[in-house]
Amino acid sequence: AGGTAAMAAAFEGRWTVDKARSDSIEPMLKGMNVSWKIRKIVTMLKIVQQIEVQAGDALVVKNISMHGQDTTTHVINGGQRSIKTNRGDVVLDTCTFDAKREFPLEIVAVLPSDKGSTVDRRKLLAGGDSFLQHLIYRFPAGSDKDEILMKRVFVRVSDEDMLPFEEEHHQSDSA
Repeated sequence: AGGTAAMAAAFEGRWTVDKARSDSIEPMLKGMNVSWKIRKIVTMLKIVQQIEVQAGDALVVKNISMHGQDTTTHVINGGQRSIKTNRGDVVLDTCTFDAKREFPLEIVAVLPSDKGSTVDRRKLLAGGDSFLQHLIYRFPAGSDKDEILMKRVFVRVSDEDMLPFEEEHHQSDSA
């Protein structure tokens, strides 16, 4: 499994959505019954996603914004696991990496309380400084609504771009 983790490590780093090349998250949030107020806040927030691959094939995804951060640890090719969210909900999480797929990294989340599921597929773009995400929201079983597909492009974030997020936690990196 170490080879898989090494390949997944190509996704390591800090990333942010290139809004000019990405779909709006609004239709997906609306489909998930997220309130208008929360949708507006989420669409305005600048979020940096920090991805690390740690020992034992753990894919650690940290979403950082001016309002704080949340971290989710996925286990690559480790089967379905229960993950508790910051709000205390339990999500059934399956993370797979397969270099033969068009989108090698895939994270499937079955949402709590019969709220449907999401499929997050990612592939690096040429040069490795950006990746394409296809995020699919599937309505709960029994719904006659079509799934919602959102395409987003993430680009690497430089250390300078991170300064507003790190004012409280000064760190000195010697590269």
